[in-house]
Amino acid sequence: MTLHHHASDGISINVLLRELSEGYRACLTDQALGWQPLTVQYSDWAAWQQLTLEHHLHDQVSRAKLRLQSAPELIALPLDFPRTTNRSRRAGYLPFKLSQALTAALQAQAKSQDTTMFVVLFAGLSAMLARLTRQNDIVIGSPVSGRTRAETDQLVGFMVNTLALPICVSEQDSAQQIIDRARVSVEAALEDQDLPFDRLVEELNVSRSLSHTPVFQVMLAYQDLGTEALALEGLTCHTLPVNLPVAKFDLTLGIGLNASGELEGSLEFDATLFEAARVEGWSQALVS
Repeated sequence: MTLHHHASDGISINVLLRELSEGYRACLTDQALGWQPLTVQYSDWAAWQQLTLEHHLHDQVSRAKLRLQSAPELIALPLDFPRTTNRSRRAGYLPFKLSQALTAALQAQAKSQDTTMFVVLFAGLSAMLARLTRQNDIVIGSPVSGRTRAETDQLVGFMVNTLALPICVSEQDSAQQIIDRARVSVEAALEDQDLPFDRLVEELNVSRSLSHTPVFQVMLAYQDLGTEALALEGLTCHTLPVNLPVAKFDLTLGIGLNASGELEGSLEFDATLFEAARVEGWSQALVS
């Protein structure tokens, strides 16, 4: 079974794996499936989104422009190779894992600040980028599920959107101050999470270049790493990770909680811009 990403997202995969397991079991035992009809279809969600966008687009764009008014065109990460327009963007990957103790400390930090693990990670990544680039204004992209209604939980389809998260960080800021700003930034962006990213880019009228992506060049993708188990009687099933050959951004931090309760992930980087040794140093800075 092969699905294009246009037709599926991470939540959809869990729905498909669960229903495939249930259907397989029902076929083996000759039992009827007790599935109830969906209250809405993907086409209903798409029509609702279009209608909502028509009514709220102007306000959403206005708020986004205000949030991103100080955003730099390009993040000034130190490069090992020139940022040419025709480079291959060959992807490199550096996996890493945080101990249970460090993961627990971050969870406790999030709880004490009355916020989420994502906000704490966003704050930490922003602080590191500010130090590396000597830029106070940082913008990080992040995918959001787009499933804001309970009726969409069981739908198979692509509902993911991309958020642009701006934050201002200075050397004098405490960790609490950075986390507070990160929380405000995330909450504001989530308020307008239905604004399609491509429409945002169009409305911002940013300069376009073949050498870098618009609005942001660093992404933070947070997702729990556990997936629905594919339980097929008589078969042993394994999930195999796939690394893509081309980097989507200059730097992408993909991270989430694994089955052991540890934060685990990888740094995907544009190997035509950065040496692996440099990114390894950034990885160590993140986990220390």
